[in-house]
Amino acid sequence: MKELFVPFELAVKLNKKGYEGRYLAFYAIENYSVFKKGELYFTGGKLSDNQVIAPVYQQVIDWFREKNNIDVYAKRILLKPHSSFIGIVNDSENKVYECYPNIDRGVYEAGTYYESLNKAIEEALRLIKKQ
Repeated sequence: MKELFVPFELAVKLNKKGYEGRYLAFYAIENYSVFKKGELYFTGGKLSDNQVIAPVYQQVIDWFREKNNIDVYAKRILLKPHSSFIGIVNDSENKVYECYPNIDRGVYEAGTYYESLNKAIEEALRLIKKQ
């Protein structure tokens, strides 16, 4: 079930941009008590200052669409046994951004569904102002 939640690094960035919402889990943002930094913990309780919401991908996609007028998704680009994906961001001015997961290495390569979706979320975060 862990794969349904955005990674720790994205959860921290989303929090800094004002993401709020209902949650089933959180990440510890530092080591304290019995919690380890970056680990996912399931709870329905109130968060402390040492915790950040761990949203599921669909919550993040909805938040971008509903609060920021930005569509975020992963698009299949190869129809082979091992299909590849790129991230797509469509902003409020209908500008489309293609997000390649491996572009940081200087390579325009597609990736897995979640690699591509993570890259699209990072791009969408760059497009919005802090709430």
